[in-house]
Amino acid sequence: MDINKERQQSLPAGNDGSGGNVSYPLPSQGQPQGPAQPMFGPTQQLDKGFGDAGAVPHGGQPAYPAQSAPVPAAPDPANSTVVYPNGTVVCPNGTVVYSNTPPPEEQKKKDGFFRNHKQLTALLIVFLTCLVINIIARCSPGFCNWHQSQVYPLFLKTAGKLISKIPYSFGELFIAILVLYIPTSLIDLVIMFISSTRRPRVIKTFAFSYAWLAAFFCVTWTLNCSVLYHTSPLAERCDIEVSEHTEEELFDLGKRLAAQANYYSGLAAREENGDFVLKADPDYTAMAAVESLGGEFRDLDGETPKPKSIFSSTMMSQMRLRGIYFPFTLEPNYNNKMYATMLPCAVCHEIAHSKGYMKEDEAAFIAFAACERSSSNDYRYSGYLTALRIFRDRLFESCDEKTKTEFNSLINGAVARDLAAEDQYWEDVANEELLFSSELLAGKTDDFVNGSLRFNGQEKGRKSMEDMTQLMLDYYGSRNFTDERTGKEL
Repeated sequence: MDINKERQQSLPAGNDGSGGNVSYPLPSQGQPQGPAQPMFGPTQQLDKGFGDAGAVPHGGQPAYPAQSAPVPAAPDPANSTVVYPNGTVVCPNGTVVYSNTPPPEEQKKKDGFFRNHKQLTALLIVFLTCLVINIIARCSPGFCNWHQSQVYPLFLKTAGKLISKIPYSFGELFIAILVLYIPTSLIDLVIMFISSTRRPRVIKTFAFSYAWLAAFFCVTWTLNCSVLYHTSPLAERCDIEVSEHTEEELFDLGKRLAAQANYYSGLAAREENGDFVLKADPDYTAMAAVESLGGEFRDLDGETPKPKSIFSSTMMSQMRLRGIYFPFTLEPNYNNKMYATMLPCAVCHEIAHSKGYMKEDEAAFIAFAACERSSSNDYRYSGYLTALRIFRDRLFESCDEKTKTEFNSLINGAVARDLAAEDQYWEDVANEELLFSSELLAGKTDDFVNGSLRFNGQEKGRKSMEDMTQLMLDYYGSRNFTDERTGKEL
């Protein structure tokens, strides 16, 4: 029996002007094949989905071959109900009864779902990656050393070099924009939420905007700051022998610092009232001073970001900040309002942070070494004066009154005046009431900085800088200062 003929007889009659369903002869062997076209009527129930190769009517054989579709006879569009292989059903009047293609509104929802899904997945990957990197950093100093030596310099050579060409602090501008953007965007969110009929979409838009902003901060903080806090100690990386020191050794090195400061105080330019005047520039001289240490201390050569003055330095003074490193823009920034003797050493300190030395004691040590070896007398004086203050404060924590009196007697009038002028500057700022309370800003800044330092392993918070005395004693206990090596009498 001819199977194809039997199948043809089993299909409903149509295309005879009676308005019935369209039926097509099935291909016989050797019949030419063509593109998929209407195949069978909607009254036939298929054991597989519309458009699937090999679909069969209930109890029958495949309605068309699994491998290819036949070339159909042209139906009468005026009287025919047509079922297409993709599942679309079209009535004689042209109405689409069923289609696998979703309506435009549903398609938009579907597209939006997958788009949001992709964003959520990307954000999740970013935050989880940062979390994993931070966990590894806390467990592996070797990983952090590798990051500081091999990965972080790439950021300095690319983004750091580009941002250094901007004449003002890009980080300060970025923060100012955020201060304006966040409250403004929240107001916009409330207005749009109230007036818009598409509230879920408004919320999603703002939520993703803030999420990507948070992701940016998370990535830059992790790669340009957090990991660098957990490197091996500087003394270990630079082969400095570490040992315990006595109060006498602390006093002796403080005495040497006082002698150096006394000498350079006499070389400094001063105003008529005796105030120190900085003649050296606060940027390129500082960069050259830090880079000069590269032959002895790791990762200090190479690309160095340009230090930049903060426009809102008065507010920085209210916060009792001499400088700040922005890991988001790789910029060392400094307060240009403070008493001038503090400026050179503070700039070198922030440059040390930007070169990957995040720990406060290590950055303070590098800043002193850079100033002490600088070709500028102003920088040398600033370095000696800053170190002298730290040594004196550390010594006075445990010594008796006789020792305090003896140590103070080593300091000449000019040095004592500059130390007092530094203290007076901070007192004057603390008593000023500007846009914000100085006491409030200083307190909140202390809380934030101390919390950040402790979170990153600096248990003493801002006082961690005083631990530079240990590095100073380890390094300079058996070494002379730069001008001491020349035999110069002080």
